Amino acid sequence: MKKSSWLYSVMKMLETLMKLEFEDTWRWPLLEITVIVTILTNLSNPQAALSYGARLFYLYFYMLMFTSIIFAKTFAASIEKGNIKLLLSYPVERRYIFTAKFLLSFLILYTAFFSSYLASMMLGGGHTSMEWEVTLNAVGVTLFLLLLYQCSVATLISIATSRGMLAAIISILALWRWGAPVWFLSPDNSSVVLFRYLSGADVSIVDAGLALITLLLIPLTVLSIAYLLFCRVMEFD
Repeated sequence: MKKSSWLYSVMKMLETLMKLEFEDTWRWPLLEITVIVTILTNLSNPQAALSYGARLFYLYFYMLMFTSIIFAKTFAASIEKGNIKLLLSYPVERRYIFTAKFLLSFLILYTAFFSSYLASMMLGGGHTSMEWEVTLNAVGVTLFLLLLYQCSVATLISIATSRGMLAAIISILALWRWGAPVWFLSPDNSSVVLFRYLSGADVSIVDAGLALITLLLIPLTVLSIAYLLFCRVMEFD
């Protein structure tokens, strides 16, 4: 009973914090702009919808722009404006604030990009059940990992700089400079290996497993550093 009661209180705390975060970061018109732009991004190059790898590469650069700006607003701008300090004046722990902020923006961005990708395929038409299966598996998983990487890097930079505009600029430059080569341009890259495996290509399960571990290890390590910096190191004066 104690464990279930504790879990319920944590879930209620996160729910409350996510509602506050939604009102603060995603209030009109940011959410509407995000949805419209992601749909237009997918529809602006209809031929790319037939090539899943090309479509993800095409989306990566739009994703990093949104991710950098959103997470600069989510963390850096909140610190800069004193919103975090205000939240901490209530009986709420830093770890819950961090978790609510990251989860809300990550889930909204992932849902927006993945659903708009599917919408562009539906409007394009002519796709077989096999192509839909590839999309739901290969694209869904790879997009999740790419976005997790972007959000983790942007979160760390936002917390470290604590300045909204500066965080957005540095995040864009960092993800633009090192993000694309890390994930796409190397033929032996882990994301390529995993994508090919999920697409049904001739890739061993061992190679795919190592690729998945690598793709999870990098963003989770970066996110852990951001978490420790936010929860244990920073002073919000």
